[in-house]
Amino acid sequence: MLTDRYIQHDPNMPTGRKGFMEGIPAFYKMFPDLKWELKNIWADGDYVIAHSLYRFAKSGNSVVDIFRMKDGNADEHWDVSQEIPDKIAHGNGMF
Repeated sequence: MLTDRYIQHDPNMPTGRKGFMEGIPAFYKMFPDLKWELKNIWADGDYVIAHSLYRFAKSGNSVVDIFRMKDGNADEHWDVSQEIPDKIAHGNGMF
């Protein structure tokens, strides 16, 4: 659930509850074959952080979503995304 004032910081998504309800279906319409896999999740006080694999294409993206919660509902959201390269300079992976 979202608070009434839900604040979005992703520059590609509209803000507010209404913006979310319109933006998410449009996002999945743009990427109908999107596969999503939650890899890690952490909570600290009012913050929940999810580290996920989004497969838009062959390799996909490592995405971190940060939510500030209020009364059990998402009140604010930030995200960062990094494309997973074909070659990684180490053996640690992205997750």
